[in-house]
Amino acid sequence: FSPSEPKLELLVVDDDLPVLKACCEVASGMGFAVHAANTSQQAREVITLYPIDVVLMDLRMPGGGLSLLEEVRRARPRTAVVIM
Repeated sequence: FSPSEPKLELLVVDDDLPVLKACCEVASGMGFAVHAANTSQQAREVITLYPIDVVLMDLRMPGGGLSLLEEVRRARPRTAVVIM
């Protein structure tokens, strides 16, 4: 990213806190504007509040990672989703 380009908004979703923290640190170092959520509900709130460009998520989460994936696809069809 160059300083003149707007940062891409990235949402990292994982219930494993060390993994969540590590992913956020790496993504921040790469120049993303990073948002973190350790529950599906937190992720839903972030998606409604911010123009998220990319979601990096753990599919196997309490609260339904698969249902969250479906909601992201419906609410923000242009958002890229990466499953880890």
